Amino acid sequence: MIRDSIKHRESSKRWRQQNRERHLASRRRWAKNNPEKCKAAFYTWIKNNPERFKEICRHSALKYNYGLTFVQFKKMRKFQKNRCAICDKKFNKTPHVDHDHITGKIRKLLCGNCNRGLGGFKDSILNLKKAIKYLKET
Repeated sequence: MIRDSIKHRESSKRWRQQNRERHLASRRRWAKNNPEKCKAAFYTWIKNNPERFKEICRHSALKYNYGLTFVQFKKMRKFQKNRCAICDKKFNKTPHVDHDHITGKIRKLLCGNCNRGLGGFKDSILNLKKAIKYLKET
């Protein structure tokens, strides 16, 4: 009986791979017709797969906010030797993607402190120069 179950599972998996569009359309119809079951299943999946869910959210946020794939993000991190582009400290947490707020152009990866610092000065070179002058004077 277990063997039959395994064979059936493998057969179903092959069918889904070969008929991807039909399978996805069927799942969408089921989700549309069973919203409460779908929602419950989703929350159960999140509860059972918290790390995978966080990873998916990170990937989606990178793509949505910066147009950056996770592979590109990892390449940037490797290119910077897992270090902040400003203070050169090793990243302890996930680095922040620094970008120009006007053009949207991605610059480099920063640690949280450096990213907040630039944000606090509104990416203004003039404000940064004034801050440097202030620190020198006091």
